[in-house]
Amino acid sequence: MAILHDFYQHWASPNSSLHQEIENVGLEFDVNEQLPQVPIPCIFLKFNPETVLDAEGLMQMVKLLKHSISPQLESNLRRCANSLPAGATISHLGAMLSRSVNAIRVNVKGISPEQLSDYLMQIGWSDRTNTFSTLTSTLSEFVDSILLSFDVSDTVLPRIGLECFLNNQPYDEPRWQLFLDYLVAAGLCTPAKKNAFLAWPGLSQKSSVPDMWPGNISFGDRFLGSRAFSIFWRRVSHIKLVYQPGIPLEAKGYLAFGHDWFERNALLSEMAKN
Repeated sequence: MAILHDFYQHWASPNSSLHQEIENVGLEFDVNEQLPQVPIPCIFLKFNPETVLDAEGLMQMVKLLKHSISPQLESNLRRCANSLPAGATISHLGAMLSRSVNAIRVNVKGISPEQLSDYLMQIGWSDRTNTFSTLTSTLSEFVDSILLSFDVSDTVLPRIGLECFLNNQPYDEPRWQLFLDYLVAAGLCTPAKKNAFLAWPGLSQKSSVPDMWPGNISFGDRFLGSRAFSIFWRRVSHIKLVYQPGIPLEAKGYLAFGHDWFERNALLSEMAKN
């Protein structure tokens, strides 16, 4: 895709504003079966913590991701930036290229649960009930922070995401259990999925899954030898509540995993937590 090629060229230049402001770029694929070719992705930009986007900076980023932006979409995006309360910033932008709706995903961090409803009303979202405010107040009892996620088109679309984060993993944080118990009681999660989510964090070595160990990692293992342990780590990321007026609430669990080589002492410390 030409849009990706052009964007990555800008981002790779050490002197560009993109290089200074964007921490990483993610590609999201909507896939529910094996496809004959790679589908069109959604593109997500994660900004560095120091990056503070005003309306002009926001539009510059958006125009790098989209070939054309309607005047109404631009007006709505500017309102999103100009209406941010003190301490809140736009942390992510997404171009939803694979979706049927021409929209930009906006994620806002640093906004308190008490401010969420007022901010959404200021940017043009509407809800005739008090359900959203009640929900955010309840969620704040279980989590450390809530990241607000919404899509902006010629209107602010009704579907709102509340990404709920806790600072520590389940083995160090009993509120994960309480939060998931709440979701089960609300009919948003099954007991089996709750247990699987809580059991996800951990570590895997080659000895536990020898047939699945990637060959390219084995080369690094041999190179480092006894100087480091080769480990796949697993963590829970967050739980996202999806709210839309008049539609049943949804909950989604997000998991993370990756590979690294750990020094012996660091590994023993991590294993002690499990």
